[in-house]
Amino acid sequence: MRNLCGPLRSGLGVLALVAVTEVAGPVRADDCIPTGGDPRICAGTHALVVSERYLLAVHAAPPGSTFAEHETYLLESANGVDWGVVPGWQPYFGSVPEVIARDDLLYLFNPGKRRVYDLEAGTVTGSPVAIVDADGAVVNYVDPSAILDAGDEIVLFFLNSTGVPVGTDPAAGSDPKDFDSATENPGSLGLSFTMEEGPRVAALGSDPDIFFDGSRFVLYVSYGSNTRAYFSAALHGDYQAFPGLGSEALLTGEGGVPAGHYDFVGENYWTYVHAFESGANVVRRAPHDDFSASIPSESFATVVAADDLGLGESTSVESPSFLDREAPAAVELPGVQSPGLSLLAALMVLGGLRRSWRGGVPARNPHDSQAEPCSINSSIGSPRR
Repeated sequence: MRNLCGPLRSGLGVLALVAVTEVAGPVRADDCIPTGGDPRICAGTHALVVSERYLLAVHAAPPGSTFAEHETYLLESANGVDWGVVPGWQPYFGSVPEVIARDDLLYLFNPGKRRVYDLEAGTVTGSPVAIVDADGAVVNYVDPSAILDAGDEIVLFFLNSTGVPVGTDPAAGSDPKDFDSATENPGSLGLSFTMEEGPRVAALGSDPDIFFDGSRFVLYVSYGSNTRAYFSAALHGDYQAFPGLGSEALLTGEGGVPAGHYDFVGENYWTYVHAFESGANVVRRAPHDDFSASIPSESFATVVAADDLGLGESTSVESPSFLDREAPAAVELPGVQSPGLSLLAALMVLGGLRRSWRGGVPARNPHDSQAEPCSINSSIGSPRR
């Protein structure tokens, strides 16, 4: 649901058409080898060595490329500004990635599938992903954003596309869209989820992003080249627009497809968007103190472009997904209204640091494989961002 090959526009819902019925794609080297007829099901070894605190998943889109030709990259940074590709990372075909971690497992979600990188064992596996409702009926969805809840289960926030005809943009039209959440079924390793009663918010837009700021959950929603912002004290609660952002909840008009983070050290927020600049999309970042007003345009600076991936300058870099490996647990604390360092110690005691990794180990042998191309909207849906 992004304008992936040119300027952002209000028709970002194009990517919502991507889902689990995969189409043929180019052949390339990959470290996850298909093990059957479904190219999303794969296994292999990897050579990742993750050493920095912050991770950013993006995809690269060459000029004129299709969704099936987008490549997922994983970057790391010590400060959230200066980014480089994680050593040992093998790009693979996949659009709109989402990154999250639990213990020594690194999860990468793409449309209709997810990969799990075991950073201790040096293995990687891939499988399809599905969401059902409380009655077991399949839920169609696009553009998930992931977070760990207080029980250490993965929760996906997504644009609910159930009932949207195949080939139709779920974000199109003038009616507000339902943004829902679903909790991982215990033991499924991010393969199956059950939708919570909702929605979390109804709004025009696409591409939600969920994060925790120490006292509340913040939900971003992309709307064309804009980003909206909402909040709730409870992860599966009702999300409200920040009062300072007006009736449109407008956080910025400088870009969409956002990712957010609260920095407990600097006590400020980091907002990432992708935006059109000098002929291609790039990832831009703005630090800001709060949500009392929209972010000024001068606060944004480009932090990732094609040359940071070793690619030609005409290639777009899009759909950022941010992960803080040392973020405290997302613990709901009723009555607490503002984030800050005063909460950090309590959160660490209550939940511990979720992402205490020992780093990756070198893989034994990389392999060649068929690509894992994107797909068209179906009954199972397609993980985002």
